[in-house]
Amino acid sequence: MNKDIELLKVLNIFLNALPGNTQVFVFGGFSVDGHHGKLTRNHSDVDLICWRKDVDDVCSTLEDIGYLTEVFPHPQDSKLIYKINSTDDDKTFGIQIIDEAPDSQFQISFWHFLKQLYQVDLLGPVNVSLDGTKFPSVSVEFTRLLKEQECAFYEKLRTQDPTRYAKREAKHMNCLDDLKVLSE
Repeated sequence: MNKDIELLKVLNIFLNALPGNTQVFVFGGFSVDGHHGKLTRNHSDVDLICWRKDVDDVCSTLEDIGYLTEVFPHPQDSKLIYKINSTDDDKTFGIQIIDEAPDSQFQISFWHFLKQLYQVDLLGPVNVSLDGTKFPSVSVEFTRLLKEQECAFYEKLRTQDPTRYAKREAKHMNCLDDLKVLSE
């Protein structure tokens, strides 16, 4: 878990370098572990969510701490930039972009889920801590919801496209493990 400690250090550097009004939320595996209060598995990256209005600040901050970024249009809607990744070999940061929506909602897209709507209060932030690093996480409810959707996607992929699933099986196993941790 040495890489996890390094990722948490880089996350801390990033969060401390952000302009004060820029809002980001950790989600994914580190969110699961943050809500649990300890590291439960190895992580390959830091998953973040940011508002579209904060994308320039997030990219500038990543550049300031030594990371270049790449933006991704959604495969089903090429005009929708839905994700930013750092371009380092490990893809240390993956950032999903969210948009405000009516009725106190926000919209988020993932590669396999386009334009999903959720209540803003699911975001949080909930302040959590891992190994001395404090960070803003999405709520445990939103974390669980995203993990359930991700696991359902992998289950469907396993039956519909076993070859593609084989390349992602480890991610499915992490997802199932994360759901177990969230239910403890």
